[in-house]
Amino acid sequence: MKIKFWGVRGSTPTPERRNARYGGNTPCIEIRLANGTLIILDCGSGLRALGKRLLREFGHNPINGYVFFTHFHWDHIQGIPFFLPLYREGDSFFFHAVQRKEEELKRAIEGQMVSPYFPVDTSAMQALRNFYDLDTSPINICGAIIKSTPLYHPQGCVAYRIEADGAVFVLATDTEPGSPAHDSGLRDLAEGADVLVYDAQYTPEQVRGEKKGWGHSSWLEGTRVALESHVRQLVLFHHDPDHDDPFIEGLVQKARRLFPDVVGAAEGMEVSLPEVELVRTFKVSVASRSRSSGARGQRTHAL
Repeated sequence: MKIKFWGVRGSTPTPERRNARYGGNTPCIEIRLANGTLIILDCGSGLRALGKRLLREFGHNPINGYVFFTHFHWDHIQGIPFFLPLYREGDSFFFHAVQRKEEELKRAIEGQMVSPYFPVDTSAMQALRNFYDLDTSPINICGAIIKSTPLYHPQGCVAYRIEADGAVFVLATDTEPGSPAHDSGLRDLAEGADVLVYDAQYTPEQVRGEKKGWGHSSWLEGTRVALESHVRQLVLFHHDPDHDDPFIEGLVQKARRLFPDVVGAAEGMEVSLPEVELVRTFKVSVASRSRSSGARGQRTHAL
């Protein structure tokens, strides 16, 4: 399983020099299975660059992708109108959301493209599009077992667990701690994960104070989940648009005092599981460890 981060910012894109290291595009994560299956988690503005890369990679060959939404807030869907493979006949995309009616899923995608908000509507999209409303039961996508659990967030959100190729990847974005049922469900979902990508938009002080009830978490809660769920690598995600590169790096350093194997998600960051495989080299430190001599290896690289 290979994971690539195309967007890591929360709320709104931030194309600013002070964010160049970690990136300013909103959430989009690409997962490739060993058998070539393409899975996309969320469709923020990072989706645009992923689409361009896919066209270069596949050329005239058809692209098939399985898309999973954590929820429909705009920063998680705003890349769809700019995803070029959707406009190409012969490509196929299968859109999934948990406990959302099919019509609600279609409206979330199509509503941002109606007049006067966008120059064309979804009738311009020539790719085959299928929509699926899921419950929280596990599903099998081309050999990957995908599980989910609800998170505490305004209008709802879900976390995903992907088990494939002998590895476990968990995405838990847009979640606020404090609800016992949601907190317990997330810890169960994350148990034993090789990688946990976790919402760290706010500082612990903000979560307890001015941002209480806004539906986001902090690096501190991320370390708690990672420790209690025996996670191997923690990736802080959904960076606040007002947090520049030095600020995010400061949060990462604080988190490492409690959980050494933590990095901040950065655009272009790649992770290969379960082998210790260098997918791409970056300029700063590598965080890795093994639980024992028999532990599965993995390595992450941050911009």
